[in-house]
Amino acid sequence: MEALIAHSLTSSADGGDFNRNIADQVGVRPGANDPILLVVKKNKSILENLLTWVQAVSGDTDHQTGRRIVRNVPLLLIDDEA
Repeated sequence: MEALIAHSLTSSADGGDFNRNIADQVGVRPGANDPILLVVKKNKSILENLLTWVQAVSGDTDHQTGRRIVRNVPLLLIDDEA
């Protein structure tokens, strides 16, 4: 049985927030075979960068609205205030 590899694109280091350049260098794709782990602050610019990256690498164009949307990518979201 092959080991499952989970890619982490964030860290607890200063400046370890999501960074699109780092995500592009790692070469992983949301919705592909390997899971991606992200710990992300509720910060507007970081969340917008994450959304833009996911839409760019795994998104499709919705023919009705012309917007980029992402389908069939499993997501587990845990809110620290839950």
